[in-house]
Amino acid sequence: MKSAGYVVLFTIVGCSQGVCRGVGSAPGTAGPAGMVTSPGQAEVDAGAAEAGAAAQPDGAEQAALDEQLGPLRKGGRHVVAAPPDDAEARSYGAWVAAAARAAQERQAPPAAPAGFALRVLPGRDLWVLFEDGARRRGAVAVVLRVGPAAPLLVEAPHTFFDQGTLPLALAVFEAQRARALLINTSHRYGGRPRPGSGAPDEEGGAEGETTNEGGGGGGGGPRAVGDAGQDGGSGARAAADAKQDGGSGARAAADAKQDGGSGARAAADAKQDGRRAARAKGGGARAAGGGARTAGGGARAAGQGAQADGGGTREESVEARARAAAALAFADVAHAERSFFLSAHRALLQGFPGMPTVQLHGFQDSSAPDAAVIGSAVGQGADLDRLLDPLRAVLRDGKVQGKVLAFPADIDKLGGATNVQARWSRQVGAPFYHLELSRSLRDELIEDADLRRRFAGAFAQVAAGASRTGGAGCASNEAR
Repeated sequence: MKSAGYVVLFTIVGCSQGVCRGVGSAPGTAGPAGMVTSPGQAEVDAGAAEAGAAAQPDGAEQAALDEQLGPLRKGGRHVVAAPPDDAEARSYGAWVAAAARAAQERQAPPAAPAGFALRVLPGRDLWVLFEDGARRRGAVAVVLRVGPAAPLLVEAPHTFFDQGTLPLALAVFEAQRARALLINTSHRYGGRPRPGSGAPDEEGGAEGETTNEGGGGGGGGPRAVGDAGQDGGSGARAAADAKQDGGSGARAAADAKQDGGSGARAAADAKQDGRRAARAKGGGARAAGGGARTAGGGARAAGQGAQADGGGTREESVEARARAAAALAFADVAHAERSFFLSAHRALLQGFPGMPTVQLHGFQDSSAPDAAVIGSAVGQGADLDRLLDPLRAVLRDGKVQGKVLAFPADIDKLGGATNVQARWSRQVGAPFYHLELSRSLRDELIEDADLRRRFAGAFAQVAAGASRTGGAGCASNEAR
């Protein structure tokens, strides 16, 4: 009967053969697994309409989502996110909000705006909202749970930069049967190392960690092979993901060349760009990081290759850096004032008032040597002990040495003080939990499946707290 009901709904809203299209959308072509992938449509597999029993957190859901997210994130380390304009932000936000409510009520999914699509995962109560079309803008991937769900929004905005946060976010989303999941699809610096002139990296650890994403030296080294599996997915998809995302490990040298190079490859890059490695005759050229300093122009390439002898004026270099800085201002979706990621966050909180958010980040061990976890919380009803106390109990048995600290009571950094999703949650009276995990802890969580399962289970009180206080529009079907 449920399948028949869905057929009726599809007919009412003008859908046929399990595919819903927006007004004016052109018919699509068959994509992977028979899915249709044209702009302005909702992709629906008719067999997925049959609602099954609640899945147990056995990792099967994580694997299914990992398979879906891999292609959406392919090449994302070299994509700089572009923000929506006002009209796009409104239409996109309205679509996400409508889809979330439809998922909660088990209604037919709404038609997608141009440039986006919605896919129903076969055999699972999950919808994936994603960017569609030839133009990549680094829009967020949104996962919605259909039917009953815990009032919880899980977010990972730096999955290319903060290694391991993707599989950990998937684990929490599955274990808690959370309502929604937001995953970034582009690198916060477009695949380049953090600009040397930029502010200290609050959210993602020290600079050495960036090179695992951009493909340069200085910190990739021994971790390169493990990191490759976390960039485009997790678990069994490691090898394929490394290839899809430009890879790391064996492909580190190729990535270094693509990104302008760094560290030990500086001399080779300088030579390839027509430069000598040290003190070129008459030019005083010098390999510096990802490029070289020219003799004639005095301009300096930073992570973007070297300029030729005498090529480029100082003014041109300044303009180029200004353009790059303007683009990067929107690339970091945890701090950008305008992004599809923020639009989705806002839409979900408007649709589910009071719903708590948990956002996962990572830091390099040297940034806070005594800490394994640094947590902070803002917004009405936020109770940090509700999250940190269970995490302390779980990590007590782990191998990683380090404390679970609260910001700002125990530590005065890595508290997400400038996080835009935290600010918006606070403004609308919803709890927001910002969680920083050390590199050593993330590595152990990825390697130890049992510890990862218990870690994901430690978030139960966050959603339960929202249910007790009546947050997240907690209707009868908003249950765990």
